[in-house]
Amino acid sequence: MKHNISAKYLIIVILILTGLILSSCLGSKETVAPTAEPTQPPIPTDTQVPTNTPPPTNTPEPTATETPVPTDTPVPTDTPDAAATQAAEEAAAMEALNASAVEELTKLEIAPETGKIIWSQTEPVQMSIDGGGGTDIEGFAPDVSLKNFIIKADITWNSETGFAGCGLVFRSSGNSEIFYQDQYRMYVIRVSGLPLWDVELYKGGEWVLTLGGRPRSNSAINQEDGAMNSYIIRGQKDLFQVFANGIRLSQLQNGTLPGPGSFGLMIFQESGKTVCKMENAWIWTLDE
Repeated sequence: MKHNISAKYLIIVILILTGLILSSCLGSKETVAPTAEPTQPPIPTDTQVPTNTPPPTNTPEPTATETPVPTDTPVPTDTPDAAATQAAEEAAAMEALNASAVEELTKLEIAPETGKIIWSQTEPVQMSIDGGGGTDIEGFAPDVSLKNFIIKADITWNSETGFAGCGLVFRSSGNSEIFYQDQYRMYVIRVSGLPLWDVELYKGGEWVLTLGGRPRSNSAINQEDGAMNSYIIRGQKDLFQVFANGIRLSQLQNGTLPGPGSFGLMIFQESGKTVCKMENAWIWTLDE
């Protein structure tokens, strides 16, 4: 039996060609990527129109300034207010001193009656004798001359010998060349182991008498070398009261020198060196 082979192969060839054509078409297909949507450009903003810059102006040249010449400052003078203030301060200080004196005298049972302090010491008064014996007097409060008075003074003594001392002068007939005037002298004497005191009457620098007849001793007086003793003498008419360190030593009577008179500080010694210094002194005037 004869078979038809050509038709069979023809069909196979057609199938092969058909497959090739399909493969070719499928392999050559390109994938197109999606394109991005176009973006909108930004809307332009209005550009500010530049303004005209004014041209620079000329700066004026600085002018020279003259420095004023300083004038002399006047020296300040005391004004009435300053003078009044000083006077008020002095008055207040004197009032305080008077009050202190009244308090001190009251403790001593000394009645100041009427009156006031008319002089007070501002600087210490110091006297000395060096080598040999002798007596010297230095006046103070030259403008004061009283009959009735109270005087207070703190006196410090230093001495190398046993017979020496310090004292006060009152009711002196003069302040110039006071040593040779008529006067009363209160002596406070350092002797070995015993302090002595007295009040003596002098005329023309010469001893006349000792009030009370003789020197007296009293332990109220500190006779140590360098010791300070506070003395008060009250003189009224012919009576004299003498105090040492708050203790009344005695009351004496003599009317030979009725006053008025001035005051002084006295120093004396037998030999060696003696120093007397007076401080914190004041004088109170007593009315008749």
